[in-house]
Amino acid sequence: LFNQDLNSWDVSNGLKFGSMFSESYFNTSIGDWDVSSGTDFNGMFNINRVFNQDLSSWDVSSGTDFSYMFRGTWALEQDLNSWNIKEDATL
Repeated sequence: LFNQDLNSWDVSNGLKFGSMFSESYFNTSIGDWDVSSGTDFNGMFNINRVFNQDLSSWDVSSGTDFSYMFRGTWALEQDLNSWNIKEDATL
């Protein structure tokens, strides 16, 4: 079980976040991450049954692949309506 504080990680140059917390029990705040360069969020929290953190401040406007990002993330009860996702992004 990995649940360490990663909120101070500098991921500002990260492009691919796919499957990062897939099939895990990770549920720690990462809302301060700068993911604005990220393009691939495919399956980032796929089948993570406990994740429920606020990601509303994330700038995901460069994202192109969001498929399965939250599939099986049953605990997530956050409002992500502020996300600006491209019309041609894979959802």
